[in-house]
Amino acid sequence: MSNADSLNTVLDQLLSDVKAVLADSERLLQATTQEGAEVLAVLRTDFAERLHVAKGQLKTAEKMAFDKTAGGIAAVEDAIRTNPWQTLLVVGGAAALIGYLAGRVGSSRG
Repeated sequence: MSNADSLNTVLDQLLSDVKAVLADSERLLQATTQEGAEVLAVLRTDFAERLHVAKGQLKTAEKMAFDKTAGGIAAVEDAIRTNPWQTLLVVGGAAALIGYLAGRVGSSRG
């Protein structure tokens, strides 16, 4: 399974867990007005368990996203260090093109 697939799986699980936490929250709020202490204790336990699972999934998704981003940044840094002059030419060319286009747009408006 690729990193993107595993990240999507974790995000889907996280979404499912968040929905469950929200459903438990609604049940807990309804029970506070309708039920006794025994039912509230059970609902609080369920709520705490689901919240714990959701927090774990969120931490997993955060770590996977960070690792994926860090890998991309490392690859860009390696490419820049390997080809500094080519990088400078590409960035300079892009800046010149953007400047040219911005100048054309500005001159056609005024």
